[in-house]
Amino acid sequence: MFALSCGHSDLQWASAERSPQPSANKSSTTDDSFQNTIDVNVLCSRLSELQRIPFEKGAKADDPVYDGLMSYGQDAIPCLIKEISNTAPAIDPRESPHVRDYVIGDSAVFLLSRITGEPIVEMLPKNIADQWADRGIYAYFDFVSRLENRKTIQKWWEKWFEDYQHRKTFRD
Repeated sequence: MFALSCGHSDLQWASAERSPQPSANKSSTTDDSFQNTIDVNVLCSRLSELQRIPFEKGAKADDPVYDGLMSYGQDAIPCLIKEISNTAPAIDPRESPHVRDYVIGDSAVFLLSRITGEPIVEMLPKNIADQWADRGIYAYFDFVSRLENRKTIQKWWEKWFEDYQHRKTFRD
């Protein structure tokens, strides 16, 4: 297992003082690494403020939370995984058919999918994934309407991240 660290809600948002940079451009010094961890966690703690997830992958949203998390890319994965089980209500920021019972954890799942390229259908159990062709994203929303199913998705991402870390170690 791995440790997830998120939610420094007592930290002040400092988008004007420091904007996130893509992983490839980050300094490898300890101070910068620590600051980047704080910044990405601040962004994750602000998922409730997310207003827009663009339909097109790679498009800017003109939304500080979305654009900031996307700029962090893979560095945002751990705190987004932690947020999957967050069932606090949120506005559906997607540019596709909106759902009524949207929660913060759904934003985490959609951003994880966008960052990693993993299709939503891949994280669903087979019997739910089989409904995808007919029901599309509504198969996902019906599945995660129960907290234990949302936690199943979270465990899938934890395993994905563990495997990713293992693959990354062998590439480095």
